[in-house]
Amino acid sequence: MNNKMANTVVEVCNELPFVNWDRFIDCGSSVLVFGWIDRDQDNYKDFITVEIFRRGHVEFTTSSAKYSQKISDIYVKHGRLFPGTHLPCQRFEDYDQLADVNNVIRIRNRQD
Repeated sequence: MNNKMANTVVEVCNELPFVNWDRFIDCGSSVLVFGWIDRDQDNYKDFITVEIFRRGHVEFTTSSAKYSQKISDIYVKHGRLFPGTHLPCQRFEDYDQLADVNNVIRIRNRQD
């Protein structure tokens, strides 16, 4: 990873102060970073992956219902994402069409 890309990775990660960054993969033309977001209501964590491209644009995925839109808004504000491109994460258990998928995590007494 060259210095310019390393600086971009630092900037992109620091724009999300609520994420604890864990690992990364240098893919050559992009860097894929992985992190964790603490959840207030239980002892679990939500994941986030951000792919950072050379010009500072990003694509991200998170399991955080709480922070998903906020992450998108932060990256839009910094010119890293286009406005209106946010797609929320969805639970398998909410879709009857996916009922045949094995090993689906189901939350008991779930309150959204």
